[in-house]
Amino acid sequence: MAVALNDRVGRLEGFLKASVGDNLVLLDMDKGVYVGLDAIGSRIWDRIETPAVVSEICDELSREYAAEPAVIQADVLAFLNQLSDQKMIAAA
Repeated sequence: MAVALNDRVGRLEGFLKASVGDNLVLLDMDKGVYVGLDAIGSRIWDRIETPAVVSEICDELSREYAAEPAVIQADVLAFLNQLSDQKMIAAA
């Protein structure tokens, strides 16, 4: 099931993380899978420590970064769907 703008998403536990400059690396030891996050991906990961509605995350990023809201929404949804596919977040 794809993540949608009105979904509430939160990160799942059990991932090791390491900061590398502005980037973040997440490691799932059970699966032997790692994911590298850029500065914006890291910002989203930190933001969903407490579950949040996707549209609210997009609104916050729109205020922080100079980009069209539609571009931010598309990028955030693509990113969150990647995390969902990797079983790193839960959406409801």
